[in-house]
Amino acid sequence: MSIDDFVISYYTTGNGFDNLSIWIYGSIGRKSLNPAVYAFSTLLTLMTMGMMLAYQFLMKRGKKHETF
Repeated sequence: MSIDDFVISYYTTGNGFDNLSIWIYGSIGRKSLNPAVYAFSTLLTLMTMGMMLAYQFLMKRGKKHETF
């Protein structure tokens, strides 16, 4: 299941099975978060920003080569 389907995942997963969204939710309830949550959040943010920058770069590069 995807990250944004937390509610569905929370009520439909079996005992002993945690997907990503349930794992993050379970980690947030503790007083101190597991460092893996911080690492995953950082990687997810950096990957998203990298993909956005690459897309913008490719779009600008493609517009330079267009001839009408």
